[in-house]
Amino acid sequence: MLLRAATAVFLLSLVLTSVDAAPAARRLSLDERLAAAEAIERVYWSHRTWPAQNTEPKPGFEEIVSRDALRTRNEDSLRLSNAVEQHWNRPITQAQIQAELDRMVASSKQPSVLREIFEALGNDPHLVAECLVRPILAERTTRSFYARDERFHGEVRRVAAAAAVGTPEDLKRAGGEYFEQTRGNDAALPRPGWSPARSR
Repeated sequence: MLLRAATAVFLLSLVLTSVDAAPAARRLSLDERLAAAEAIERVYWSHRTWPAQNTEPKPGFEEIVSRDALRTRNEDSLRLSNAVEQHWNRPITQAQIQAELDRMVASSKQPSVLREIFEALGNDPHLVAECLVRPILAERTTRSFYARDERFHGEVRRVAAAAAVGTPEDLKRAGGEYFEQTRGNDAALPRPGWSPARSR
């Protein structure tokens, strides 16, 4: 518990300086982002356990994570971050990044791993914000906005609402597959107001 508290204080003090910095104060190249992503993934890989039933030795990081995969993931993350700004006019702010980092620190089940990630990033608040926190926020925010966006889902919702059914005739008019099934002994079916508790 003491280690978690000490780690939280360390991480918070380390990143607080990034909130005051302007988002464009330092632009990261794709190569810098790739190097940071690789550093993060190496920490995660070092903590992944290898199943005891697997008699082969745990493969090296390079055998599992390709540079192309890291590049694709980074490019996708940047696209999501841009989508939040361009499609929904809600750029990810430094305050949001700080709040997400606070959440990560407060709820981390492995604060020592989080601290290792910071160290792998050279304890650079800007790298932590841009390469660890922003991708998480971009993905979550994009999913949230997309799920509620009428431009993407409005027509589907309208069709579904128009096809709302209440009777078998409504189902038939809605199209699609429709079939009816009857039971042989209708007397055995529960009647309105009937419940097992009342029948005892």
